[in-house]
Order: sequence, then structure tokens, then C-alpha cells
Amino acid sequence: MKGKILDYNIQSSSGIISGEDGNRYKFSNAEWKSDKLPKVNQIVDFVIDGENAKDIYPETQDIQLLLKNSINFLTEQFTNITNSNTTKKIISQGIQNKLGFILSLFVALSLFLPIIVIPLAGTFSLFDYTMGKVIFVLLLILAFLFYSGMSHKLVKICASVIAIITLFEFYDTFSALKTTGNMLNVLGGNNDINLFRLVKIGTPTIILSTLLLLYVSFRKDYKESIEEKPTD
Repeated sequence: MKGKILDYNIQSSSGIISGEDGNRYKFSNAEWKSDKLPKVNQIVDFVIDGENAKDIYPETQDIQLLLKNSINFLTEQFTNITNSNTTKKIISQGIQNKLGFILSLFVALSLFLPIIVIPLAGTFSLFDYTMGKVIFVLLLILAFLFYSGMSHKLVKICASVIAIITLFEFYDTFSALKTTGNMLNVLGGNNDINLFRLVKIGTPTIILSTLLLLYVSFRKDYKESIEEKPTD
């Protein structure tokens, strides 16, 4: 059954879904199959259990499909470029683009920094989320590209995908917190409490370093020493 979340209360960890059949179904966090908090107006797929909803999955959004396709493209291109002879050449020539290489590793490590504290749930890093792990893998790939001096085009694509996923994850996370019912009341009953009180050091660190990495990836002084293998 498809449906839409009408209400979600972080204090009780429960909410209400409006199904396509016109009925409303209660649900709890125990039935939520995602590492992100439920959001009001979010489209979901669920199984009906009397008056309750169970096995609730958020619908995959178009941007997530686009990112998955981009990641698959990067993986294919990376596989086409690398071979035993290329690997030997990479090892022998050393780091080709030091700034990009070091910055890629820095951003990868910063994914483990706390980015937000969620009332009644705890403190989370970006790596705690599924897409955070995807970003980590892509950053390691990007670090390798900088190290080896492979196709500048591939570097630009990889850095762009990382930036898009990262910014989308932050937007999605804070948007979910903002729309969660009674969240700010947990902090003291004042609806005017600023969400920035929940932000940890990892948020500005990751955002700023990711944007810097994107800038470095597009610089014209990129040293390209290994050409992309032509594909049929």
C-alpha cells in the first residue's frame, strides 16, 4: 500500500499515515525501515496490519535515483581506467595532485565527526547514514584519482556527485528535524528555539571542506598524467 505521512511525533516515536484507500493507519518507529527520521508529507510504502502500518519504507526520490545512476557511471569508468599496467605506473610516479588528494582524505575523515544532536535519539555523524557511507567510498575513489592524475573529467564528475549527495543529505536531515512535530518542545517548550543549537562541529567542517574540494577539482592546473581508456 502507498500512502503519505500526516503526522509524526518524535516524543512518542509514532505517527499517522494516510493510505491510498482513504484510511488512516498508526505506526511506530519500530516499523520504520530507514536511517532517516520520518517526515510529514513523505510518500511511503507499507503493509496494512489492521489499523496499523508495518514494514514502512520511504519512497525513493528522483534525486536519489539520479545519484545512484551517477555512482554506477563512476564505477564503470573507474573500472575501465584501472588495470595492472596502470597500477604499476601510478605507484612509480607518486602523488600527482597533492592538494586534492589530501583534501579528499580530510573530507572522508570528517564524515566521522558529529554533525547533529537529535533529542531523545543522540548524536550522529554523516557516516551513520547509508548515503554517508556512499560518500566515504566516493571520496576514497576521488583521492585515488587525484593521486594518480587520471582523467580530469572523471575527477569533476566524482567531486560533483559527492557535493550533491552531501548537500542533499544535510538538507534532508535538517528538513526532517524542522518538520518533526514537537521537536523543539523537547528542548524547553519554546517554539522559537533555533535549530542551530542542534548543530555540531562536523556540519560546517564537512560543508566547507566539500565546497573547497569541489573548487579544487575544477581548477585548470589539475595535473593529468593518465589518459582515460577509450570505450567501444
